[in-house]
Amino acid sequence: MIARALAAGHQPRSVLVLDKWLDDVLRLFDGYDVPIYVGDADLLQSLTGFNVHRGALAAMHRPRLAPVDELVAGAHLLVVLEDIVDHTNVGAIFRSVAALGADAVLVTPRCADPLYRRSVRVSMGTVLQVPWTRLPEWDAADLSSLKYVYGKSAFARHPSVKGDPDWNFPVGYGLSETCAAFASHYCDDPRELLRQSTGRLLPGNRLRVVDPDTGRLLGPGESGELAVAGPTLMEHYVGKTPEECLDPDGFFHTGDAGWFDEAGFLHWTGRRSEMIKTGGANVSPAEIEVALRAFGPAKLARVIGRPDARLGEIAVLCLVLRDGETASTEDVRSFLRERLASYKVPKEILFLADGEVPMTSSDTKVRDEELRRIIDARLEAKSSTTTGEHRDDHQ
Repeated sequence: MIARALAAGHQPRSVLVLDKWLDDVLRLFDGYDVPIYVGDADLLQSLTGFNVHRGALAAMHRPRLAPVDELVAGAHLLVVLEDIVDHTNVGAIFRSVAALGADAVLVTPRCADPLYRRSVRVSMGTVLQVPWTRLPEWDAADLSSLKYVYGKSAFARHPSVKGDPDWNFPVGYGLSETCAAFASHYCDDPRELLRQSTGRLLPGNRLRVVDPDTGRLLGPGESGELAVAGPTLMEHYVGKTPEECLDPDGFFHTGDAGWFDEAGFLHWTGRRSEMIKTGGANVSPAEIEVALRAFGPAKLARVIGRPDARLGEIAVLCLVLRDGETASTEDVRSFLRERLASYKVPKEILFLADGEVPMTSSDTKVRDEELRRIIDARLEAKSSTTTGEHRDDHQ
């Protein structure tokens, strides 16, 4: 570790060494004007509070951090550590960065110190070798060179970012087993097209839509289970054989439901396990939610299955409207009838206030179990009202 630090140009301040390692340390620091303190194991442990089993500790001058523009000039691969507060994780990442051959690491202001002793040890010294520097405080950073920015990201809200309004964040379909996107739109596809599907297959990929009950291959417009194959598909899961993971033709059955149209666009409609079985038919919550992306007044849509004595289950749509927008249940149903089969249109539509839908701490996912309790309370209250009065549950 000390040898790596010296080889990387770090300047030593002092050294504390076990007496039996003194000769090795003297050779290592030959040519350096640095004090070297020697002691036995008991003395070093009393000074440090732990067993110095590696034989030596060295204090180094903290290096000057390079300006960001100097560090990134000519770089091809950069790694950004954003607010990683655990020193062990920082060290592990630096070790991986060195293995990947990245040119530099950029560390955010609130990220743990890469030169903390634990980080240095876990990194196996690579934190002393890989060029890195700290980014300036967020508001003070100049991000004006960013043009292609996802509209909902923090970058889009930065005061110096003026993104390209004609660029769209590509919509696609992929899974861990494919190691990458499997189907995607192009970034210059019109937004209306992005709302309708998850794009076309990427080069080399193959798709089958299979009837999960019979195994029959389905054609355009027929919904079934998605089975995928292609150059990035995994070989198998750890501990399992390829035969256990793939079908005889080499396709992986994803457990996802969907279909493809005559133009070759893939339409993902959700996980088969999340299907709502209503009146003997399968209804995909995701298919309804995707359709509602094109409904102008809608800010957030979530579809939940609820037990029903007659149909087995019914689809309940919870809808949050944008500020200043209004819509009725009939507005929503009319919109969906133009895009979905009639049996897929939710039987119940509840309008919720902004902030009323329970979300995870990251504000990216709905807490479905809590939402179910809200649905139950609303529908039970609705059923107890006077049935002779027509009410339209909207905001």
